[in-house]
Amino acid sequence: MPSSPRWLAFVRHAEAGHNADPTLNNSPDNGLTSRGISQAEAARKSAAGSAVRSADLVITTPLLRALQTTSLLTKEEYTGRTMVQALATEAHKHPCDDGRPKTELLQLLPSEVQSWEGWDALPEIWWPGQEDNVASRLDQFRRMLHDRPEDRIAFVGHGGFWEELLGCYLDNCEAVYCDRLLA
Repeated sequence: MPSSPRWLAFVRHAEAGHNADPTLNNSPDNGLTSRGISQAEAARKSAAGSAVRSADLVITTPLLRALQTTSLLTKEEYTGRTMVQALATEAHKHPCDDGRPKTELLQLLPSEVQSWEGWDALPEIWWPGQEDNVASRLDQFRRMLHDRPEDRIAFVGHGGFWEELLGCYLDNCEAVYCDRLLA
């Protein structure tokens, strides 16, 4: 945990279907495996859980694996706000990086996840697809970071996008803290 009063934490989602079975790279929006669920539950006692519990705001991408990880990480002892925001969605490499329409996604999710902030602003078709311009999304993401008023923000997202932003590839449920000067 950083000693600075203003920080960012980046958490990678737990193991999803395509992480365990590469043939699922061709299946859009894979959810967590049973191992991934166990990882996220165990991560509540690690740096990822500490980041979430200490954050003023937790922001997650709308990909099912990130939503499920966030739900499991915020399940206990988190009293802050949670928001859905698509900017940090995975860099598109395979169909598994495509999302589901918002209406379909909301039908799959428990009511506590449906009550998170940001759903109203999310378009029905929200993922970038094959035309993804990661560099442009990184610029937008950095501007959003700069403009957020919260002191401590935890983001739950994806290995490829975090690698583009941070220069390192995170393991499942790994967390990295950064000073707010990153924005």
